[in-house]
Amino acid sequence: MTDTPRNKTSRMSRLSLLSIAVTALTASPAQAFTFSSGDLQGSLDTTISYGARWRVQDRDQSIIGKANGGTANSVNGDDGNLNYDKGLVANVLKITPELELRYKNYGAFFRGYYFYDFEVMGNDTARTPLSEAAKDQVGEKGELLDAYVWGSWDVNNKPLDVRLGNQVINWGESTFIQGGMSSINPVNVNSLRVPGAELREAIKPVPRIWASLGATDKVSVEGFYQTNWKKTIIDPVGSYFSTSDLAGDGAEKVVLGFGSYPDNPALPGTAVPKGSTREAKNGGEYGLAINYLTENATEFGFYFVNYHSRLPIISAMTGSIAGALAGDYPASARYFIEYPENIKIIGTSFNTAIGTSGISWQGELTYKIDSPLQIDDTELLLAALTPVSPALGAINQLGTFGFGQEISGYKRLDVAQIQSTVTQVFSNIMGANQLAVVGEVGFTQVIDMPSYQELRFEGPGTYTSGNPFATAAGVQP
Repeated sequence: MTDTPRNKTSRMSRLSLLSIAVTALTASPAQAFTFSSGDLQGSLDTTISYGARWRVQDRDQSIIGKANGGTANSVNGDDGNLNYDKGLVANVLKITPELELRYKNYGAFFRGYYFYDFEVMGNDTARTPLSEAAKDQVGEKGELLDAYVWGSWDVNNKPLDVRLGNQVINWGESTFIQGGMSSINPVNVNSLRVPGAELREAIKPVPRIWASLGATDKVSVEGFYQTNWKKTIIDPVGSYFSTSDLAGDGAEKVVLGFGSYPDNPALPGTAVPKGSTREAKNGGEYGLAINYLTENATEFGFYFVNYHSRLPIISAMTGSIAGALAGDYPASARYFIEYPENIKIIGTSFNTAIGTSGISWQGELTYKIDSPLQIDDTELLLAALTPVSPALGAINQLGTFGFGQEISGYKRLDVAQIQSTVTQVFSNIMGANQLAVVGEVGFTQVIDMPSYQELRFEGPGTYTSGNPFATAAGVQP
């Protein structure tokens, strides 16, 4: 995102695996190509980079399903692990061009993004082929990211800035920790996986109108309205970093049996297919911010946002009587992805310098109202089987359901989060012009969160029910 006048808009390593990402060549132009004609000015800045990644450690059998040769009680999260042996797993050429135009008090900004992974597009995976949708995310992708126009005016001697188009709005002060004000911007997680990735390539601009008015010399008011909803893009099924076969591009089914049934191919009666995705509506997403600059150059921000979930929620639909009579009830059931709407965030932030030390200190406090939290998918699937196995109603935490009944996969709760960031910039260090050291800490509290004995929420490695009677009854390992 570029700045308009008067508006300076300020995973994971796989368990027991080691990836080494080496950026072999990064070509950033020392000076952008600029041009002008009268009042029209422009610049074109293109970054070209090449990077590679190698897997250097064998697979950990504890996170591979039993039917696939491991010891885990699920085969629904190991496709990416099984698809890549030791050796080269990414071999990427990446291009990021930026075009900026200015005419008097108007302007436009465009950013594109293209990458090609020679390893993904030129070689087959070791086990499960990547779907075309998955290759579109991790093999070859070209897209227009930022694309907006802006204007700046004086209204009764007060500065007014407006932007219209695909843009990122940077509210709050979080650098690394997710879940605060940064929740308003969807992310393409796959762009972060590319060797040599930059944050500007991963945060997804969305269609918005944004305006900022300088009410006084110390106070400014900002607001936005988002016209089209966009989701966060997660790892596609079978890609190197994928840990779930249920939600990303290429997802087709969830396999039952606590890891004892194969998933490639799934046996009849052992898998629940994926149903249609319920995306959030367009419209109804907006926000308001008030910024206050004190005499000692400390800036405070106050925010209110209403938005729709960027992250997928897994819910379920029980199967039909006809499916049960045919002897393949699981095939008549469905799990589906949905994106709950109307999540509210109230927040405040600060940004200041600590004396003359060169240290910057930032902080953010947010309170989410009605945030949807994913219920553990094992509890969800056990509940979906209760029409043909009523005894499971006493074992899972969601109860007993009838045929053709929907089971919501989330519970809305309020979530508070506080975080603080410290930044120190050093000059002329080890031959570099500048070195920045950034540290961030945070704390998250779910308000009135039920105990795990009452309701389990989704977490890594929870492949069986939390009810000990399920194990005692032989329903699960």
